[in-house]
Amino acid sequence: MTTKNITVTEVRMSPDLKSARAYVIPLGGKDTENTVNVLTQFSHLIRKALSKKIDMKFLPKVSFIGDTS
Repeated sequence: MTTKNITVTEVRMSPDLKSARAYVIPLGGKDTENTVNVLTQFSHLIRKALSKKIDMKFLPKVSFIGDTS
């Protein structure tokens, strides 16, 4: 597995704050679909890391979307 740098360009929260859509793009803008698939596959680990950094009543379920803008 190789390490990739990504940029989170925007995060949109649902009104009830229980889900979030994170728009991402890998550095260089290539292979976005694969990057989104890997982030989605490991989203449970990302939520675990977020839970240690963010103090919220509900930790949102994060879905990743490739930024095409």
